Amino acid sequence: MSVLVFVEPGDELSLQALSVARSLGEVRAVSLDGPYAPAAWAAAIVEAAQDSDAIVAAGSDRGNELLAHVAARLDQPFAANVTAVEGDVVTRIRWGGSLLEQARLHGSPKILSVAPHRQPAA
Repeated sequence: MSVLVFVEPGDELSLQALSVARSLGEVRAVSLDGPYAPAAWAAAIVEAAQDSDAIVAAGSDRGNELLAHVAARLDQPFAANVTAVEGDVVTRIRWGGSLLEQARLHGSPKILSVAPHRQPAA
């Protein structure tokens, strides 16, 4: 599986997302420079993600917003705050951490953000 991961340099949460991305398959990382513009950054990630089976980012405010834009551009579902991935089933945090939900993530590429502080940093 080919995985594109969005990484913000020097960001601990990005390194945690990288750990999950590595567990999914062969990883390519992308980082963007310049003023944050979610729609423009999402367009760049969509372009970089061609032929990727999954797109992953940290479950930070920026990571979640960015992947929401990516999912809208690709017309695919987006799973936020994922703690585990097994095939097409994701476990994710709901209700402020008091509930774990398992859901089937359909579509291609799979788009998911990694729940903060639930994974070791890569």
